[in-house]
Amino acid sequence: MSAGHASARCAGTAPRVCIAEAGGAEDRLEHIRGEIVRSLTTLRQAGVQVTVPATVSDNLLTGRHKKPSTRSAWWLPLSQQAGRNGPGMVGVRYGVLLTAVRFPCAFPSTVQPGQSVDWIVNHDTAMLWAATLIDTAEPYLGWRRGEYGGSFQNPREVLAKVQERAGNAARLAPKQQSVWFQEEQQKACRLVREATA
Repeated sequence: MSAGHASARCAGTAPRVCIAEAGGAEDRLEHIRGEIVRSLTTLRQAGVQVTVPATVSDNLLTGRHKKPSTRSAWWLPLSQQAGRNGPGMVGVRYGVLLTAVRFPCAFPSTVQPGQSVDWIVNHDTAMLWAATLIDTAEPYLGWRRGEYGGSFQNPREVLAKVQERAGNAARLAPKQQSVWFQEEQQKACRLVREATA
């Protein structure tokens, strides 16, 4: 497959979902689009401010030159996730989670020695709550479990606290959950600004 010349199969609008014809998941296009739309709808109904992209495209379509997602055009590993050897639709929903759920601030990609990491708990609690809404808690927790070892001396305790707080939030009334989520985002942003100031 030459870069940028792969044949695509597309379906729907808002978002229009396109996957590679030879990517191994072309027969699941409607199912993939359905999972993306359901995930976005669920997040929005729960009060997460999500921008629905115009297109969601399979990153196989870019060849070796991967394109970053923008608010209106997402590039996700759709064939890789939904294909025969991928994790399935949970992988598609996980891609939606990581692309759709935005915070009103930027977070550092690395943590400097001695720098506060308190913001991670608020960030991850909010993300885990959102992941639970669209049934992607397990891949999210698996990823964070692997990351915590480098950030915390007590990674198990931190993960347990994140899970406990997200579980408590999930038991709130729906309108309270939305307010809680926005407050958790704001607190994570305030803590990261303090840590990097």
